[in-house]
Amino acid sequence: MSNNYVYFIYDGDGSIGYVGIGDRARPYGPHTKVVDDLRDRSGDVRITSMPFSTRGDAERAESLIIRALADAEEHGTHLLNVAKRKQSKDLVPLLPFQQGILRYSDLSTTLLVKISLNAIDDERVVVSGAAHSADAAERCSRYWPLGKCVDREAPIKRLVAVTTAEAKPVRVVGVWDVDHTSAWKYHEDVQRWEVRLTNPVQGNIGGHVGKCFDWEGYAPQNVGYSSDIRTYLGLG
Repeated sequence: MSNNYVYFIYDGDGSIGYVGIGDRARPYGPHTKVVDDLRDRSGDVRITSMPFSTRGDAERAESLIIRALADAEEHGTHLLNVAKRKQSKDLVPLLPFQQGILRYSDLSTTLLVKISLNAIDDERVVVSGAAHSADAAERCSRYWPLGKCVDREAPIKRLVAVTTAEAKPVRVVGVWDVDHTSAWKYHEDVQRWEVRLTNPVQGNIGGHVGKCFDWEGYAPQNVGYSSDIRTYLGLG
């Protein structure tokens, strides 16, 4: 299979700042200092969901996109068919990637959360492989229905965030240690809980980020628990 993708680096306002081509590792590689600073600052990198057949096709697509964006900016154009942007699934956040599988049965004392790839609001940003661990932590640690877990004082020691089923295969996007001294914070405005983390910038505990995740038949909605915590809470 070809390894020629088109990728986009967005700025903090949701506008495209750079368009490039390459394999899935290329967006992490060196560009100009301006582009590298933009990527590291925004952490929002998106990539075509499938590679182009040839590098030539990818280069033509890159050229057309850059031309269209430049023309739109120069003439202040507002596209009339922007609805198609929402319908399209051809561009997705760049996920972290590495070989290997993390299995549900490998986990203990763990809270699992499913993360949609796209931004929810200004606080809960796109989760991509270019996002800093602290930014991903802010998204993945909130806001969750954890009433029973909190009331029963479940001995949660780790937070594992994985993608929802919209991303295939499901991958691990973050693993953090939970702060035992103040594990939970309740947000009255949304009536949901935030998981307090020991160190948000350390989001790859155990080195599993980017691996495929195998639920092994367990199918929680948005929040799940390792088997020992499910037993502790009396969950099926």
